[in-house]
Amino acid sequence: DSVNNLTSTSAKYYVTITNTGDAFVTSCGICWSENQNPTTSNNIDYWITAKGNLTRTISGLSAGTTYYFRAFAVNSYGTSYGNEMSFVTPYTLTFDKNGGVGSMQVQYFTPSTPQAIRTNAFTRSNYDFAGWNTAADGTGTSYTNEQVITIDRSLTLYAQWQRRTCVVTF
Repeated sequence: DSVNNLTSTSAKYYVTITNTGDAFVTSCGICWSENQNPTTSNNIDYWITAKGNLTRTISGLSAGTTYYFRAFAVNSYGTSYGNEMSFVTPYTLTFDKNGGVGSMQVQYFTPSTPQAIRTNAFTRSNYDFAGWNTAADGTGTSYTNEQVITIDRSLTLYAQWQRRTCVVTF
């Protein structure tokens, strides 16, 4: 069992069910919670099949949150659970061109893990890139290009631009 393709609001999980016992399985799936030992009274995702490899995506998650999940199967003997696993949804760092042109993909940050900000890919005619700021007008927290940071919530960074000056002499 594993989880990958994490975003701040979703996770793709992979589960293999190898043994359903000697009784007919009436329902199966995964259950998850922000608390350990999730049960079918928590969030659940049901499957149609009761054996084999299953891949699904759960959504509606919150950024920067630890989730616990495990597979379950229900038969005439009761509910059986697989091994518990956990994952942490990352925070998102979104980039705003703030008058520039171009595009940059969202960057995901694992909570409490230092990481370098992506290299700026925006351009602006007659301007030089001067760094990032949490406010469009530059009054928030400033960051340099590729600065290593740790974030504790999802953020938008706005490109800051400095107008190029021309000196004309006669």
